[in-house]
Amino acid sequence: MEYGSLDHDRDLRRDLSPASHLVRIAARLFVVHGENDIRVPIGESEQVVTSLRERGIPVEFLRLPRAGHGIVRLEDKLAVYPAIVKFLDKYLDGG
Repeated sequence: MEYGSLDHDRDLRRDLSPASHLVRIAARLFVVHGENDIRVPIGESEQVVTSLRERGIPVEFLRLPRAGHGIVRLEDKLAVYPAIVKFLDKYLDGG
């Protein structure tokens, strides 16, 4: 609804969809997604991860079982931030 209807705005929705641009991603990617996200279904992130892995792009995927659309709980921050540092250490060191 936020981006129009399938009947009238199909081309716009296709252009806005990240799935339409996955072939352009060539960099390593760290994906974080809350399983309780009510705005973006976790399946969207799963599609991104699967697509990139099939192309041989290094991807790390962190699912947050109790998180929603943002990282607000201390428990989630304590999981996400060290994982990001580990990812950056791994790949910024020439890995």
